[in-house]
Amino acid sequence: MKTFIVLYHAPADTWKQNAHMTKEQMAEGMKAWMDWGQVTSSTS
Repeated sequence: MKTFIVLYHAPADTWKQNAHMTKEQMAEGMKAWMDWGQVTSSTS
């Protein structure tokens, strides 16, 4: 079984912007990453 780690690097401005997001906005932003994780885990 292969194991991967994804590193995400964002500018400091992005981190500041995300600090004021609601939980719903955070969940929406994570949806694409979670979908990607499902696709990649099912192909290995």
